[in-house]
This record gives sequence, C-alpha cells and structure tokens, in this order.
Amino acid sequence: MKQLTTSYSFKLQKEAVAAYEHLLNSKVELEEKADIQPIFKEYPVLILMMADLVGMSGMDIDEVDCEIRLWGDFFCDLGFGSSKINTYCLVELEDAKKNSILKDKPKSQPKFSDRFEGGVSQFIDWFWKIDGQKNNATEIEHLFSAHNPTIKAILIIGRTGFFRNRTEKSRFKWRSEKTIIDSKKIECLTYDDLSDYYKAIIKRKENEKLLDMEQEAIVN
Repeated sequence: MKQLTTSYSFKLQKEAVAAYEHLLNSKVELEEKADIQPIFKEYPVLILMMADLVGMSGMDIDEVDCEIRLWGDFFCDLGFGSSKINTYCLVELEDAKKNSILKDKPKSQPKFSDRFEGGVSQFIDWFWKIDGQKNNATEIEHLFSAHNPTIKAILIIGRTGFFRNRTEKSRFKWRSEKTIIDSKKIECLTYDDLSDYYKAIIKRKENEKLLDMEQEAIVN
C-alpha cells in the first residue's frame, strides 16, 4: 500500500462526510465504479475514518490506497493499515442497488444475492492467498510492509432502505456478526450504516470539542 499523504484534520473529515452524505442523498441506487469509488478517491480521509470499525486507531494509520492489486487477478477496492503494529484492513465496495444484498424474489425469506456472496468469496480467496504466503517476505511485503500481518476486512454493500422489513435487516446484521473466515471477521455494512458511523464520529468530536484536531498525518 502507499504511504499516507493526506490530512486527518477535523475540518477535512467534516467536509468529506458532508460530501459522502450529499452522494447518498443524490441517488437512491448507486453504482460502484461511477458513484462510490470516486468519493473515496477524492476524500481518502473517509478510508482512514473506517479504522474504528475494525478496532484500529485512525491516528496509527500510515498507509492507504485505492484499487490495490493483490496478486494476479485479485484486486481490492480500498485498503489502509499501520506498519507500526503490522495490521491492515482490506475494504471491498459493491453496488448499492435494490437487489445488491438480497435477491429480488417474491419470497418471505429471499436468498442473499450473488453480489453479496461474491463479495464474501473474494475475502475468502484473499485470506487463502495471504495465509499461504505469510512466511514469504517477497510476496507479502510488497503489499503490507512486513510479513505475517494481521488482516481485517470490511464489505460495504447495498442500502438500508431496500430492506423490506426488520427480519431482512436482522439477517444481514447476523451475517455480519457471524461471518468469520480463518478467525478473521468480515464486517458487513450498508452505505447508510457507514453514513451513520461517520456522522457519529463528527458528532462525538464536536461534543468533545476536538475541533483543534488539525495535525497533519503525513508520512513522507
């Protein structure tokens, strides 16, 4: 991953979250490549702010990247990590459409979509590859700066408003809590869940009067 070269100031966080909110409010359905990927490229601080989702601190992050080529045909949409504690997170983005999470079928309990299952399967392949190469410094360190890193995972997909009832939302939450591959949990959330998470960060910092958080988290 690339070394971090972006500000982590509160001002930029607030601006980025406002831009993210504007995107979500501008369309009901969002395309991954046309709508979603560009906002994270324009505001990489949004990637850094995901740290708390996987038990990391944003201030520890010193590497961040988009469209990461892992190996061969394996690509990851976003990634961030800390070379200090040798911990990294891979983030997979999927579309935010009506049938992104659950199939659009007239059933009381529709199956999870191919898009969702495919997103989970990608992590399984990545974990398999990383585990197989964990002691191979040449293969691992071009990505994570050190061998045998701790890997976290986040899958972002769909929109909360497309759940037809509380049962569907509960099923998605349960899958997120229980999807563990090789002792690695895959955090699954919708783009609206991520929005709520971002807004909670901004509100907490405003309440705690952390408005002087203007340090530049820049690694040369």
